Amino acid sequence: MSASSQDFWRTGTGVGTGLPRKVAKGRAQGTLLSSTKSMDNLNQTAASEQSTVPRIDLTNFDSPEFDCLDYVLTSPRSLEACHRLGLQPVRLLYKRLQDFELENPGLPVAQLFELYDEHEAERKASLSLARQEREKLMAAEEFVENDSAIRSKQQQTAPLLSNGGTDSGNWESQIRRELADHEVQAERLKQRLETRRLRRLVS
Repeated sequence: MSASSQDFWRTGTGVGTGLPRKVAKGRAQGTLLSSTKSMDNLNQTAASEQSTVPRIDLTNFDSPEFDCLDYVLTSPRSLEACHRLGLQPVRLLYKRLQDFELENPGLPVAQLFELYDEHEAERKASLSLARQEREKLMAAEEFVENDSAIRSKQQQTAPLLSNGGTDSGNWESQIRRELADHEVQAERLKQRLETRRLRRLVS
């Protein structure tokens, strides 16, 4: 989790805001906090509760069990994914038709449905992108872990190969040579098959 992600989780600032769920909903409906002091108190509360809140990520954030909780997302990886996309987590929350009616009193029903459909389509598209970004982060982390494990194994294997006197101790170079040999053999096989094919055509 990057420093910027930690900041917007803790302070509720930035495009990837981790504002408490209730406050974020209120802001989405045009409700503002009464003062800067209120926000400061909110930030202090969020920081103190960071270690006790449940793990809410892009796969379970819309679960009914989290409706009464304070945060839209708490998972560092999910927050980082939203931050990279410039996406506010609150935009991923489902909004009922009644919510649009409350925000736009007097608006014809047909236009309310248009707003609802537009928001829902955008929400689903954003959620899909955020989940894809989260998968990329997970894949990158797994690659780093696997690479570290391979390097550790190389360091353990290198002395054994060196003692045998048949290798310089570079296990990675040995693997590359073996792969290159396989490629050469495959190319030779292709050439032989092509030669046979041409001979059949001639005969």
